[in-house]
Amino acid sequence: MAEASTFEAQLPALLSQHAGKYALVHGTELVGVFDTEANALAAGYQKFGPVPLYIRQVLPEEQKASAPALVLGILTAA
Repeated sequence: MAEASTFEAQLPALLSQHAGKYALVHGTELVGVFDTEANALAAGYQKFGPVPLYIRQVLPEEQKASAPALVLGILTAA
């Protein structure tokens, strides 16, 4: 998945500047970093429409805990 590779490649820089925030990636583009997952989702839908989006919290590897279905856009938070 291109989005996961893009996120992982950007992770060191993201950790130094945006730890704890949420990154929105579409294809090979880091679209932006947001304070909340809801803000990232809203920005993604505004820019790309109702498509699956890749949103990950910027955390060191050992702290990552997310629902893969939500990350892949299969399930959306209500």
